[in-house]
Amino acid sequence: MSFTTDNNPTSAQPWGVPATIAWLLFAFLASVVVATAVFAAWQGDRTNLRPSTYDGVMITIGALASVPVQIAVLAVAARLRRWTPAGYLALNVPRRSEIVFAVLCTIALMFVFVQFRFNSRLSALAGAAMGVAAIVVAYSAV
Repeated sequence: MSFTTDNNPTSAQPWGVPATIAWLLFAFLASVVVATAVFAAWQGDRTNLRPSTYDGVMITIGALASVPVQIAVLAVAARLRRWTPAGYLALNVPRRSEIVFAVLCTIALMFVFVQFRFNSRLSALAGAAMGVAAIVVAYSAV
């Protein structure tokens, strides 16, 4: 199986650096507006906000609301230059060996994180006590 490397069916040039920065800022601004609207709708008429800034539920809701907006804005920007969004953003299908390597690296990192979390000597050696405290505060806020 072979993949073609030409994801740009037209001869249109990509956006320049200043225009790309402007599109990225616009995508960020649009996602902030949508996330703020979702936060406001989520809070409803509750006047008191949660006292903790480590609210994992709100961070997740914000990400789920804002990331699709960013992707949509960047896809529109690519379409305006007559590129496919996948071609403009250089999204390629990974080879099987790359997928296997990524999964093995993820498993290895999970193992290391579990060892640092449950092995107090390793945590103290790495100075991770502060990080563990922050995680405890984040989970207790939910």
